[in-house]
Amino acid sequence: MPYLRRLSEFFLSIFLRFDWVPTVVAPDEPATRYIFDKDHFSEGKGVVKYAAFLPSKKTGDISVYRVKKCSEWRIWALGKHFVGRLRLDNVILCARADLPARAFVQQGLWVIAKKRPHQRHAIVNGWPSEKAGQRVKAIALARDSVLVAKPRSANINDK
Repeated sequence: MPYLRRLSEFFLSIFLRFDWVPTVVAPDEPATRYIFDKDHFSEGKGVVKYAAFLPSKKTGDISVYRVKKCSEWRIWALGKHFVGRLRLDNVILCARADLPARAFVQQGLWVIAKKRPHQRHAIVNGWPSEKAGQRVKAIALARDSVLVAKPRSANINDK
């Protein structure tokens, strides 16, 4: 049985790669930020915390996925196969924050398509170097986002 599961996962990841999106991210395009840390959201209150939007200390940006015309199942599968599997800490995808690309632009940030590891991947950069400025922008993004907790019935994250 483990062999069949690995084979189906392999075919699923290949199927998910066949995707086409424009090279420029439109302001009205929906984006999602995958959340792996339970401290970055409150499911009971239905809110995303600003820490989910703070830029990486290594790269100075954040990663988002463009999800226009994606089903719920596909959005979660993209998170599992192209974000979760690349993480070295083996944490499980818990939730996501959905918001339009316009929310980033309104904060003076740029959403740039980066086709690796997937066609729908994009980075958000243009963050201020000082932590206080980053926090102000992250708070505004968290306020503009919609929390979507991983469905309990879905087995999207079973490893």
